[in-house]
This record gives sequence, C-alpha cells and structure tokens, in this order.
Amino acid sequence: MSKYERDWFDTQIREEDSARNLFEQVFDDDILLDPSYRTESPLIQKMSKGIQIRCATGLTLQIDQSTALISEAGPTWIGQSALITSVGWSLRILEVQTGLRLPCASLSEQFFSELKVCSVSLADKENLVRTDRPVWYIWSAAATIVVMIMAGIWWLQKPTEVLTTDTKPDISKDTLVVPQHHLTEQPQVALPLQQTPKPNKEKLLAAHFEPNAVLENFIGRTYRAEVRIEIIQPSSGDTLRGPLVFTWKKSDPNVNVTVNILNNRNASVWEANTKEDQLSYNGVLTPGLYYWIIKSGDVRLDVRKFYIPVQ
Repeated sequence: MSKYERDWFDTQIREEDSARNLFEQVFDDDILLDPSYRTESPLIQKMSKGIQIRCATGLTLQIDQSTALISEAGPTWIGQSALITSVGWSLRILEVQTGLRLPCASLSEQFFSELKVCSVSLADKENLVRTDRPVWYIWSAAATIVVMIMAGIWWLQKPTEVLTTDTKPDISKDTLVVPQHHLTEQPQVALPLQQTPKPNKEKLLAAHFEPNAVLENFIGRTYRAEVRIEIIQPSSGDTLRGPLVFTWKKSDPNVNVTVNILNNRNASVWEANTKEDQLSYNGVLTPGLYYWIIKSGDVRLDVRKFYIPVQ
C-alpha cells in the first residue's frame, strides 16, 4: 500500500466507519502478508503516569490516558509500519517516527499481548507505485496519444481508388468456365469439442485442512481475564464425529460465555452463548480443519482447533 493510498484512507476514516474498517483490514493484511513480518515480545512496565512498552530492537512507547508517544525509535524502526494487538484492542502506526503522538484510550497492562511489525518501509513501498511523474513526461505521453488518434482517423477516412476499367473476362464460345469455389473447396472435418477440465477433488479437499496462520498464532496462549476457564473437551487437535459437544469449567458460574466456530479461512460457521458449562452443535460440517473460540463479551478466554474427518 503506497503513501498516497495511506493518506487517502487516513482522510476517509475520519468520516465513515465503513472506511475505517476497510483501512484496518488492508493495513493488517499489509503487515501479516509481508514476507519479512515478525512478532516482537515487548517489555511492558507500569509508570507513574501510564504504561511504557519497550522493545529490545529499539522502540519505546509511552502510553498515558489518551495519548501514545513514540519516545524512542532506533534506525531499524524509522519509517516502518507497526501493529500493536491485544484482546479486543489494537493500535496501528502508519509510519514510525521519534516524537510521534497518536490518540489512544486509557488501557491497563493486561491488554497488551504482542507487538507485530511490518519491516518494509513506506519509502520502499512508494517505489512500487509512483504517482509523481514530471510535467514534461505527462505532456509527452498526451501528445503521443493525440498523434496516434489523428493517424487512425486519417487512415479510416482515406479516399479509395475507383476502378473505371472494364474488368469483365472475355469469354469465347470455346472457353470452359469452372466455378472457383469447386477447385478450392476443402472437405470439412468436425473438430473435437473442448471439455472444461474438472476440478481436482483431492486438491479442493486438501485446502479445507490447511492451517490458518493467524488463528494458529492464538492457540496455546495464556489469556489474562477476570474469568478463568478450564477446557474439558474437546482437546485441541481432536478429530470429532457426530454432534459436537464443548465442555468447560469457569471460575464464575454466573458469567455468560460465547462459543464461536470458524473454518480455516477465518469465516464464522456458528456462534452461541450460554451461562452453562456446555454447548452442543448438531449441524453438519464439511470435512476439514476448524477453530473454536470461547470468550466472555469481547474478551477472548481460549482458542482451540479440531478436525472433521472425511467419511
């Protein structure tokens, strides 16, 4: 995504929520799909007026009440994009610069889980999409197009030569005229119909079992939340058949929890909530890899995965 595109999105998100969601999706994909994407493990420290996030690679953020300040940015960070993610919260930095201030809600230490960084600078990405052509280059291109259009019009309107000579053949009585189409006529051969190749069922089926890199990153984490939960079944990676039964124990029996099933393309398949310690899904799932998330409100409590086998 070029700087021009980033500036345009930055203007739009101040006016439309839909544009904000689009910007966040494009920004996150820009980081997660970058070949040199990396995840940092920052040191989080409580200060007298907020929280300090410090990375060993040379980045320091000061967060207090409503502002996030980049107080230190090493050479490897200048000009890069950064994404700080947490449970139900994220902070997107378009271009890291020392002294940059960003609006930020007041948050506690438990919200911060990881720091994700895109290591391609805005300057490098700007070289991929150039919009600052010099004026002479633009006028030269326009002049070339005009000349080509005029040449085409002249060619179409060019006067054609009118034949005034009698071109009828002199046919005598002893001349045998044979129609030309009989001499050049070729036997017609029926061409075989092109058949549309059938999709490879094995490849399509294998695609349903491919792991999702983003969701895999959330499995096995320890989540800090007011409600503690212990998963009874299924265990992560189990192969399940028949009705799916999800069972757990939670520290507060009065708290509502939500179970969400997603496929390996991160698309929601089913969602339900309950105060009980168990939920069942009686629907039929296509064979493949699935993930299930249990959460309280917007707070993620645990993430697991399971497989539906080929019958």
